[in-house]
Amino acid sequence: MFQQTGQDGTNGIGTMSPDGPGKINLVQTFTGPDGRISQMGHRHEILDEDRYQGDSFLIDSAGTWLPGRRYTWNRIPLEADSTCTCCKPSFTDFDFWLDEWNVTDTSGAFLGTNRIERQLDRCLLLENWSSKGLNRGKSMNYYDAADSQWHQLWIDNQGSILNLSGNLVGTDMVLESDWQSGSVTARFKHRITWSPQPDGTVIQTWDMLDAEGQILQTLFRGIYTKWPRVGE
Repeated sequence: MFQQTGQDGTNGIGTMSPDGPGKINLVQTFTGPDGRISQMGHRHEILDEDRYQGDSFLIDSAGTWLPGRRYTWNRIPLEADSTCTCCKPSFTDFDFWLDEWNVTDTSGAFLGTNRIERQLDRCLLLENWSSKGLNRGKSMNYYDAADSQWHQLWIDNQGSILNLSGNLVGTDMVLESDWQSGSVTARFKHRITWSPQPDGTVIQTWDMLDAEGQILQTLFRGIYTKWPRVGE
């Protein structure tokens, strides 16, 4: 569904439907503040990875689509800005995690979805996790120039809290917790590794380590695959 509201109170709502690879049709019914009703049609087409085109039509009483205006949207690359503190190197180390993802285990079973987005003028990466069950969680991820490290604060709806810090190791982001006391071993800590793959996926591995740095248990291993775009 697609809904628009005009400044004069006009409201338009309609259904979007696919019309072939990279193409979407939309028919909207508009109701004005005076009760007048009209219909408009829209056709959107992905031209390439950086452009899409939209055509608007007035739909008359006979259902004929009368051509109106044409729009072309062009993606504008974000360029480094000397006034943008968080556009500088190191602040972008974790950008490979930015996107909307389906998450599966190594067998392909669906685990949940995750959306990683920029906030606060690129100074914060906000994670929005939703499992296939009841678990929901968010994390704030940021680079701190004061200690030259990345930090993550994770909180979920079960009351779990995790503080991690670290940096890139090769192409992997590796974040670890402080040492904690345990019942099975005297000391342990958490380590989470995000590994970008050549095919565009990201593998996230969450391990518990003992005092010697050996893996006690792997708590989570998920494969992130980007949500499909129109035409893909």
